Amino acid sequence: MTGPLIELNRRALAVNVKRIRSLLGPDVALMFAVKSNAYGHGMELVAPEVIAQGAKELAVLDIATGIAVREVIAEAALFAWLLEPSDDYLAASHHRLELGISTTQQLQHIAESAPKEPLVIHLKVDTGLHRNGATAKDWPELCRVAAALESEGLITVRAIWSHLADTSVETSLSALSRLQEALSVATEAGLKPAISHLAASHGAIELPETRLDMVRFGILGYGISPFDDHSAEELGFQPVLTLHAPVTHLAEETIHLGVGYQHGLLPPTAQGARLQVAGVWLDLVAVEAQHTVLRGVLPDAAIHQGMRVPVMGAEAPGASVEAWAAWTNTIGDEVVVRLHPDIPRRFADSQ
Repeated sequence: MTGPLIELNRRALAVNVKRIRSLLGPDVALMFAVKSNAYGHGMELVAPEVIAQGAKELAVLDIATGIAVREVIAEAALFAWLLEPSDDYLAASHHRLELGISTTQQLQHIAESAPKEPLVIHLKVDTGLHRNGATAKDWPELCRVAAALESEGLITVRAIWSHLADTSVETSLSALSRLQEALSVATEAGLKPAISHLAASHGAIELPETRLDMVRFGILGYGISPFDDHSAEELGFQPVLTLHAPVTHLAEETIHLGVGYQHGLLPPTAQGARLQVAGVWLDLVAVEAQHTVLRGVLPDAAIHQGMRVPVMGAEAPGASVEAWAAWTNTIGDEVVVRLHPDIPRRFADSQ
């Protein structure tokens, strides 16, 4: 191996899906997020696997990604909500995507595209996060226009939805109340949405009443915690990803590993980062463009050039994604989505 490699633990992913299904119970649907290349894990690997393990729906950010996922997954519901005025709504309809809609302008674009089959949409209301949702002032008009287009057979309003800020229990309960009010307004406008959804990983764990009809489960499904005070494993989830890199250079007390910030590995900003190589703890000195530099007392003959070393994740002792997030003063999501898409990815049992 001449460069970095990402390996995924298929069993851990299956355990996580099973854990989510157990938490949600039979009456709450699971939408598994595969946005940002499945949080850096590799969409083409993760998407079919979570569907095979029991997830019924997938979430992405944009239409282009949704189309790419549709090429891998033929039948599951696919939801995209980060939309641009120039987006091809007809292509979204052709690939049977469901779209998150929050403005009358977006509805007008759909009408102008004249889809042959009704485009399934989820109307988004702002419940306090101020991320794309329609304001309380604009919501009644959005529902009115949506009802008119639905009566013309251009759309089907499947859901009313929103995002949680996940800043406190109080803000989440306030968001839940706002969503319920928005649902009443939508019903008064003549809409009959089948479901409503609000929570992602954080909210589903912290406040079960926000689970509603469906949960968009994201980073926790990959075994990475969205919480500051609980690890994923403490919550019953297993890490899926391990980033490996080869030893490319050996000196008296220094090792170079063949992975760096050009591969998307974030350089630590805090002191105390260490990696274990051949059972020996070494200080992480620097993450350079193409290399990570380790320093310490090396065991005789136990380390050799070309050997593969777990740098981050499930198989890297003391260097979980959560640990790297702490070392780099960020969150686990940021650590993994930065990993370059050109790094080869595979399931560990598919060697």
